[in-house]
Amino acid sequence: PKSAAELQAENESLINKSISNFYGTQVGKDQQQQLSVTAKHNAERYACFDDFEQYLLNEGVRTLNISGALLVLVPGPSLDNRKIPKVIIVLAGEKTVSKLRLCNIILSQWAVQLKNKRNKSKHLQPSTHAKKIRTLLSHMKQEYDWQYCLDQDFNQQGGLKAIINNLFAARQEEARENPRATTVNPYGTGANKQVVSSNITNVSQLNWTVFNESIPSEFMAKMMAIFGVFYGLRGRKEHAQMTVNDLTHGKFEPGHRFAGYLYYGIQGLTDKTCRLTINNQYAREANITRIPVIDETDEADPGGTIHRYLELISPGQTRLYCYEATREEKARWIHMYPKACFSPNRPLGENAIATKLKVATKRLGLGDVGGHALRRLCGTTLHNAEGVSVLKCFRPSYEHCFHQFLIS
Repeated sequence: PKSAAELQAENESLINKSISNFYGTQVGKDQQQQLSVTAKHNAERYACFDDFEQYLLNEGVRTLNISGALLVLVPGPSLDNRKIPKVIIVLAGEKTVSKLRLCNIILSQWAVQLKNKRNKSKHLQPSTHAKKIRTLLSHMKQEYDWQYCLDQDFNQQGGLKAIINNLFAARQEEARENPRATTVNPYGTGANKQVVSSNITNVSQLNWTVFNESIPSEFMAKMMAIFGVFYGLRGRKEHAQMTVNDLTHGKFEPGHRFAGYLYYGIQGLTDKTCRLTINNQYAREANITRIPVIDETDEADPGGTIHRYLELISPGQTRLYCYEATREEKARWIHMYPKACFSPNRPLGENAIATKLKVATKRLGLGDVGGHALRRLCGTTLHNAEGVSVLKCFRPSYEHCFHQFLIS
């Protein structure tokens, strides 16, 4: 006779086999664990699906004219016994013309009615809108064997892509005609990108020696200011998530105006010209952005500042910004890492980052403003620089900013 464990394993195998035959895909715990997504990504995709499912159940008959028989809840393929509308199963598997037509209607109507979660009177930004659509399609493919591709199956006239693009264009036109209606329609408005200080309009006017590098908290504020000005980082979140491994270094290649100089850069940055949209399916990574080290000992040299800061990184430190190490920690490292001064297991949170960014902007003479002021100074410098196109202003044009800094 078979043991209880063998019977359970055989039972699970039969369940998976029957589900696989019905849906055309193998579903099981092992495959679900192989999905290379974080908890946050999982939460986002399940939230998209929940919203989509509720829309089907609430508007399926009234708005979409779907037969009530297709909205009956039936067991889904997942092992949690969750029931889903039958239409999701009907649209699974091999694609047909009728399936494509029905799927296009459902997805288009669902996508058009998407709104800002916090304020239903506000529209979603185009990139956020597109991300939700692509996230839903990815989830449906992984969980329910939907074989539809946004760029191939919905690219025709009257298709999902055309409908969403027309929706974006109409909203942008509406915003241009009534730019002050920020409460009703803030789509594309409300973003002031001009520099915040009338006294400082170029990175060359910044004095980097106002920070005391012997105080770790001030040194971190200086680093955040450098990355904010030369890389255009947004507010606090990007600073808080930055790791030591995000930084890279090397020497400029022959023929470059900084040939032979050591550089430090941030790898993996993306720019607005390649962001994920309804038309762009892949958010490519921009080239490594590089700041040259002109003088390792000069406190007025941004590249030298990065070089000196990295010498203070403690063993085992992952996040770039951490609280100062305790006396016990420094004593433990004194022989192997005499300069280490950060506590590797105590990274700064977003609120602490925001406080330090305010310290940095005050020291630099920008006033009592947040970290986004540094990004705006970066954009203003690029906008006013000779030979820099508007397109380049949307990219991490660090070299143009650094050139403006050097010619001063």
